[in-house]
Amino acid sequence: MDYFDIVLAGYANENTKKHLTNYFTRKYKKAKNNHYTIEEFFDGCLSVLDEIEKQISISKMNRLKELETILYWKKNGMKGDADKPKTPTQKDLNEAEEIKKEIDSLTFEHFPFNLFSLKPQKYTGLIYYSHLEYIKLHLITAKKQLIEPQLKMHDNLKKNIDDIEEKINEKFSNNSDQPIQNDLKKQIEDYYKFFLEEDDNKKLQRLSDSDFEKFVDWLVYFYENDCETPSIDYPITNINTNVGLVRFSLMDFYKNVMALGIYTEALFDFYRHAFYPYRNDKTDTIKKNKVLREYRMIVRKTN
Repeated sequence: MDYFDIVLAGYANENTKKHLTNYFTRKYKKAKNNHYTIEEFFDGCLSVLDEIEKQISISKMNRLKELETILYWKKNGMKGDADKPKTPTQKDLNEAEEIKKEIDSLTFEHFPFNLFSLKPQKYTGLIYYSHLEYIKLHLITAKKQLIEPQLKMHDNLKKNIDDIEEKINEKFSNNSDQPIQNDLKKQIEDYYKFFLEEDDNKKLQRLSDSDFEKFVDWLVYFYENDCETPSIDYPITNINTNVGLVRFSLMDFYKNVMALGIYTEALFDFYRHAFYPYRNDKTDTIKKNKVLREYRMIVRKTN
């Protein structure tokens, strides 16, 4: 889309220039038919003004450098760079004062942009900084007028959703004394009760009470945050059971209790972060974990 042509054509035409907001609104509606979003269209138009403003800024900066060089010459009684500094004459000082006044009075408005310098050379004339501000005002106004109905619709939709959520929460609170988070936590605690039992082979409690509490909290966070592993500074180091049981229980809970289907790398990432001895286990190795009848019996016994 030729954004330069859209912006400059609207401003060059005396009729549309008086009604720029309406002009840009019409142009956007045409662009919308070609699947341009409001952001794409108006950002494109504003980029035209940014480019011209950049050129005006460069012109001002170049003139400022030129005047500051001349001011230096005059203050040092020099005719140019090839001359050596000496005591300035009164004429030099007077001219230096005039140059300083010009420097102090310089504004962007003193450096209009020549439209003929654009390629293709479709437009002639000068466009001033104040003209850019005028165009920008109407672009922003048009965008605002187009967005406001959408925002209002969004607010109404959000209110409807909030009302539905409030009714659901009221219904839930009337039927349960426990918040949703506690339901998940209880579900995890009930499933993993076998971690608090003595392991048949090692004759020790599979996880200590404190490690079990940490593990449950981590798993609650994991499932409440779209399978994001929590920050774990002190992973579990003592696991008094077979690694296969740990792997099986994590994958079984993920797939059959939470019903999340295919295992993702996020689950294995949690496993490696939560259990320090397994931190280097490869994903393929974890996936190939043998599902022994013994594991199913241990897990099912406590559920």
